[in-house]
Amino acid sequence: MFLCLNKNNNEEIIILDWRENIESLRTSGRNKLLICPQCKEPVIVKAGELKQSHFAHKSRGLCPLSNQSESLLKARSILYRWLKSKWETKEGRKTGTITVEKSFHPDLPRPVDCYVETSQGKKHAYWIVEKQLHFRDNIKSLLPVKVRMNWVFLKEMMKAVTDKPQQFNLTTTERDLASRTEYDRIYGHEFKSLHYLDEKNETLTTLRGLRCKHPPQIYRSSEILTNKISDVLIAPNTGEFVHPGEPEKLQEYEKEEKSKQAQREEQAIKAKEALQQYKLSQIHRPVLQPALNPEPKSKRKQQPAKEDNCNDILTKLNQPHRCLICGKMTTDWIMAKMDGTCECRDCRITKRL
Repeated sequence: MFLCLNKNNNEEIIILDWRENIESLRTSGRNKLLICPQCKEPVIVKAGELKQSHFAHKSRGLCPLSNQSESLLKARSILYRWLKSKWETKEGRKTGTITVEKSFHPDLPRPVDCYVETSQGKKHAYWIVEKQLHFRDNIKSLLPVKVRMNWVFLKEMMKAVTDKPQQFNLTTTERDLASRTEYDRIYGHEFKSLHYLDEKNETLTTLRGLRCKHPPQIYRSSEILTNKISDVLIAPNTGEFVHPGEPEKLQEYEKEEKSKQAQREEQAIKAKEALQQYKLSQIHRPVLQPALNPEPKSKRKQQPAKEDNCNDILTKLNQPHRCLICGKMTTDWIMAKMDGTCECRDCRITKRL
């Protein structure tokens, strides 16, 4: 741990900011004047040439700060110094207050690694993930509403798929904590980002444009960015990590999007104007007036009325017909045809007999 309290005046002491003789701080620890802000137990100073200077409990108990890995402590110190360089002073004035191991709620598994309050009222928290993180939803819910959490994983957790450098095997913790940033819009609307801190080389690797390739755990990154943590920028509104060149890329992307949007709006306006002109042309369309002396239409072959046709047939059938059997002309026939022939009644009866 890097933060302790002075038992006499309850003042916070951050060993990463200690500029005085370290021996005086050691003496305070031996005299039990330094206590842990979590469990209130005495702590001592651990400082040497090989390991990062820190506070350690005299007796290890159940305190969440009593048994933390060297990798986590190293990453926390790197993150803290990076935040100090971005927020503490800018152009001779203080733009933010940075602290380490900030406690928000007793139910949190441990304090957040770093915490920033900017002069504009923004609040950013940073949590370093070194292994599978359980109750991660509870961590978010236990933070104040206006505090934005930024997650950073240790580099050892990044597992690339063999022979596929753009693909990664993500744990459930990584999948749940991946966040969508404004820089992911360059690659797609649903893509997300993950950040990995290499505490040994002091570099930060960011996977941009993450999308699921093979459910549930294989994800593909559109771009992999790696830079020295000292060269990484910070987004003032969110506190997230921004790599060199990304602001310019985002600006160019937004410029192209505005140009495309302007073209779409222009096309919509033209289509609307064309529709209005068409409607106006239909309203003011000239009405054709009938001619004063119209020419007579071509005469069509008049079809006789149905009633007239029936009368003509009856008249024709009542006339004498020639019998096809005896050959005489008669009107006493059983069956007559339109061609003037028939079968007379006598011949038909004889035929039946």
